[in-house]
Amino acid sequence: MNQKLDITYLIKDKKNVLFILICIFVVPFFIFPDHAKTIWEMKLYQYITHNLGIIVGTNGPLPYFSVLTRVYLTLVLAFIFLFYIFPKLRKIGLGLNFQKEFYECILSEESLNTSTELSWKERFKQSPFFSAIAMLLVSIGIIFLFFSEENISFPEEQDSHHSHHRGLLNLIYSAYNYKIGIFLLEIVNSIFVILAVFYVFCLCCYLWNLCFRNLGIGK
Repeated sequence: MNQKLDITYLIKDKKNVLFILICIFVVPFFIFPDHAKTIWEMKLYQYITHNLGIIVGTNGPLPYFSVLTRVYLTLVLAFIFLFYIFPKLRKIGLGLNFQKEFYECILSEESLNTSTELSWKERFKQSPFFSAIAMLLVSIGIIFLFFSEENISFPEEQDSHHSHHRGLLNLIYSAYNYKIGIFLLEIVNSIFVILAVFYVFCLCCYLWNLCFRNLGIGK
């Protein structure tokens, strides 16, 4: 019996998934050049840096590769994340079930059992909403840093002058002088940004349901 060759069938086989992921993640190493050379590459580079505001690694030795890798990995990982999370969101919806899921995942039941003897500041710090606000601020900070890393890399010859006081930061900066370093750090960076954006989206939906749809806190 012939099976349909569609995406659903392909992802059921772990070998197919591994092969697809390898093909996706090796693309930058073989396609993306270090510098923009042709006219259309220059226009694309200017569009990414000026219009999209992505300037990571533009002061380093691999400016074109850096910005293209960031855009590419962000889009690819976002697609993979949505492909995984969308069926779950579609199943629970954005209504009462969503409120319950968000409350159980983010707003801990134990954090509501605070003692009345504590000051209002201490009770607030132990409240679930403090955790939600803290995570929101962290998420916004991550998203902001995503678009403000112009000096994340610098030429190798400058490393020796700063290595004695930069420590781990120097290691991160130096990694942006190599393609593999850019690739690995951008994967981590993109994952954090995607999760941050998703959290902001979920929190907005939760507050909308709470304030305007009267669906409760999900308890």
